Amino acid sequence: MIAGGLRTLAVLATGLGAAMAASQALTPPAAAAAYHGFKGEQQIALPGFAGDAMEPFITADGRQLLFNSSNAPGFDTDLFSARRTADGSFAKPAALGQANSKTLDGVASLDRSGTLYFVSLRSYGQSLSTLYRAGNGGRVAPKLVPGISPRRAGIVQFDAEVARDGQSLWVSEGRFSGKPYPDSAKIELARKRGDGFRAVADSDAQLGKVNQGALNYAAAISRDGLELFFTRVTDMAHAEPVIMRAARSAPDKPFDTPQPVAGIAGHVEAPSLSADGLTLYYHKRIGGRFVLCEIRRQRR
Repeated sequence: MIAGGLRTLAVLATGLGAAMAASQALTPPAAAAAYHGFKGEQQIALPGFAGDAMEPFITADGRQLLFNSSNAPGFDTDLFSARRTADGSFAKPAALGQANSKTLDGVASLDRSGTLYFVSLRSYGQSLSTLYRAGNGGRVAPKLVPGISPRRAGIVQFDAEVARDGQSLWVSEGRFSGKPYPDSAKIELARKRGDGFRAVADSDAQLGKVNQGALNYAAAISRDGLELFFTRVTDMAHAEPVIMRAARSAPDKPFDTPQPVAGIAGHVEAPSLSADGLTLYYHKRIGGRFVLCEIRRQRR
């Protein structure tokens, strides 16, 4: 994407032969005071895994950490799962079986029924769609999720997180006009309808301040729906992603003005929140490599 989800789009642009034009500067939204609830950043050890680890997702029971390998152009990006051990650390990661293909597969999330949702470029040239799901934690052959993609070239869903009840998706949508990165990237809310998902009518109203004046993507919603963490880039010429937090008073209300999360400076992206709301996971570039990190708070 730049080093995360946005890089998914760069890979797609290269694959489709899009022109690699100069990056555009974006009009940043008004600055907001930082959120200081989290402290004590720590890198997560992944035994036996030497590559880049990106775009984490922690399952509702806290026992499984999903992530993907490098999504830089030229890599076969795959999905992995690391199980938590008795001492609270994570075991050696294992590849997620049939969910992986010979093209980019990443940005996994899992609902409490065990259905895995992820992004893949395996059929974009034919389907103009990228969002897949697979039962039994990814062990069943994946299928496209209907209803999300408008099926128009240049519009790509490059990141999504499923709610734990499986009834909602928080989707990142990018729009291309031939540049290596999107002209715009916004987060939208979709709800389950039949076998697929559809964007809700008031998605733009709920997320108006979240999507203001920047590239906004990689959403992570709290269990009660009152906190949204996401990634924001305000200037593609000097891209330095920032993890943001937006809060609201009720699940049907608009989110307030987002705040940058203090304590996690540097190139950070792709937050994932634990079910109790006390631990935030994300990836960070350290020494030229992307690693998974966590930071905690005492209370919400």
